[in-house]
Amino acid sequence: MRVLMIILVFGCVSGSLTPASSQVRLGIKAGLSTSDVPSSSLIILDERDAERFRLAVEDAKYGLHFGMFIQAQMGHFFIQPEILFNTVTMDYSVEDLQVISPRQIKDEIYRNLDLPLILGFKFGPVRIGGGPIGHLFLDSTSDLLDFADYSQDFDRFTYGWQAGVGLDIWKLHLDARYENNFNNYGDHIVFFGREYKFSENPSRIIVSAGISF
Repeated sequence: MRVLMIILVFGCVSGSLTPASSQVRLGIKAGLSTSDVPSSSLIILDERDAERFRLAVEDAKYGLHFGMFIQAQMGHFFIQPEILFNTVTMDYSVEDLQVISPRQIKDEIYRNLDLPLILGFKFGPVRIGGGPIGHLFLDSTSDLLDFADYSQDFDRFTYGWQAGVGLDIWKLHLDARYENNFNNYGDHIVFFGREYKFSENPSRIIVSAGISF
C-alpha cells in the first residue's frame, strides 16, 4: 500500500511540473553504485555479556538500481524527482571468539525503493544539482540468519542527500552522484536481543544512464 501511495504521489508531482514555460521529460534509468563501508568491527556479546562474535564488513559488492525519472527545466533551473528500485549486497566476516574455527563469510542483500529529489542548474547539456533522498525498505535476505541468535530490525524509512553532475545529450541522460545518509551503517543488526551499529554513516558513489521519451 505504501509503495502504491508513493507511485501516486510521483504521478501527481509529474502533473504539477508541466507549466507552459517549462520543458518536461519522462524517462527510465538504470545504473550501478559502490558503497563506502566501515573498516572497524563489532564485538558481539552473548546473553552472559561474554564476547561471542567479531563482525566486520568484508566487502561491499556493486549495487544495482533501475526505475523512472521526471526532469522539468525552467530556464537554467531544473527539478528531477525519481523512483528507483535498488538492491545492494554486502559480505560480512564473522569470527567465533569462543570456538577455534575458520572465519565465515556471510552475505546480506538489501532491497529498497529509493526516492531522490534533485534540484539544480543546467548550462547547455551539463547539470549540477543535489537534494534529499528517501529510502523505503522493502525486504532483505541474509546468511547471518544461519545464527539462531541473529535478527534484523530495519527502519522502514531512512533519509540522506545526494549531489552530483549530469550530462544530457538529446534523449540520453548520464549521472554521477555522491550520496550520504543520516543513519549509522548496520543499525539493523540484532544479536542476542541487543542492537548493534557501526559508527559511520553509509555513503555511495552512484553512476547511471537513462533515456527520455
